[in-house]
Order: sequence, then structure tokens, then C-alpha cells
Amino acid sequence: MKFKYSISLIAFSVTACLFVSTAPNASASVSLSQAKSLIRALYYGQQQAYQRGVDAENAYEVAHLYPGMYSSAKACLISMESQMGGTYGPAVPDLTTLDKDPSWAVPTGLPKNKLSGRVPRGDTFVLDVKWVNGLSTNHVTILNGKAYYYLWVCGS
Repeated sequence: MKFKYSISLIAFSVTACLFVSTAPNASASVSLSQAKSLIRALYYGQQQAYQRGVDAENAYEVAHLYPGMYSSAKACLISMESQMGGTYGPAVPDLTTLDKDPSWAVPTGLPKNKLSGRVPRGDTFVLDVKWVNGLSTNHVTILNGKAYYYLWVCGS
């Protein structure tokens, strides 16, 4: 009888360990410090791509759009190039304005945007970013350790 309980206890312990170790990390929250580092790298990469030319910058921006936002990266690039005739230009994030924005939802009204009105998965942050055309408030989401931004030109 004692042997039977030992096996049950071992089986329960192993099952509990497997459950804990394989559970998704969705509840893990990204700290402001971690977010600053990832967001700084996101915009630094965009600045470096800008230095290499229009194609490099557009490709970088499309590669760093929040996943699933648009049906096709290629369609987004075509849309971006036709609407802007170039690039967004170098962007400089003001990390002193960075704050969590967990209830932010992707704005509605962009016909090609598949996530309109939905709260994105991951940890979303808001910050001011200086673009060539001026200062704007932007959102960035950290998902699975990578920073993604939202560019509206693809959905217009």
C-alpha cells in the first residue's frame, strides 16, 4: 500500500513539473527597463536601415510590424512605397516618455488591418517618437522577447 502511494506521489510531482515548465509565458510581464532596451534596439535598427536606403528601411519596418497585422508583408511594402514615395525617415524614440499601456487596442478604420479594435498579445507600451514629420505618440508591443511597432501606412 505504501508503494502505491509513493508511485502516485511521484506521478503527481512529474506531472506538476511538466505542467509548470511547459506552460506558456504569456503572463510574464516585461519591465520598463527590459522594454527600453528592446525598443531602443528596434528604433536603432530602423535608423541603421535608413542609412542603407529606401529598400532597406522599408524592409526593416515591415519585418518589425506586429505579427498578423497585415495579410502580406509584400503588400505592405507596395502600399508603403506607393503612398509615401520613400520612407518614414529616421525615428528617435523618447524613452523618458515610455509607459505601459496594457488596455490599448489597435485603432479601427484601417481596411487592410486585420487586428483593428483588438488588444494585441504581449506587453504594449506607449512613447513619443520624433519622426521627420514631427513628434508622434507611438505604441510598441513586446511579444516573445521581440519589439514590434505599428505603421498605419500599410492599412490605408
